[in-house]
Amino acid sequence: MASTYTARGRELADCRNGLALLETEICFFARPLIGALEAASRQSRGVARVLFAEAARHLGEGLPAAAAWESAVRRAVECSSLSEADAAALLGLAPLLGNTPVGEQRRHIRGVAERLGAQEAEARDRQSREGRLWGYAGVLGGLALAAILL
Repeated sequence: MASTYTARGRELADCRNGLALLETEICFFARPLIGALEAASRQSRGVARVLFAEAARHLGEGLPAAAAWESAVRRAVECSSLSEADAAALLGLAPLLGNTPVGEQRRHIRGVAERLGAQEAEARDRQSREGRLWGYAGVLGGLALAAILL
């Protein structure tokens, strides 16, 4: 059970780092969205790499930016430990990417990264709590078994 939260926390961190890369590509290098997504994909790891690569691929196939991003988020959630709440945060970017001024995209990318950071902290806290619970259960189970055998 605890390993699920560890994986989710790592994936959320990967997504946050990937969003920072995407922000850099859009805001500082002024790349078109497809180029920014491809560059962020090459520099990202794990589920973030899948997310950005899928979005770039769909955009290259002619899908509108919002539909490409939504499809990529759904694919990333399917192949990871990300929750629906994580998906909802990422989906918040769909109508904005490539369709709003750079400054607004930057603000929203940072906002989503902050939400993912909060969800990552929650996942780590939950992992810690449940890890202790399972540890106590193991000790108590061992004591109970010892009492039965004696």
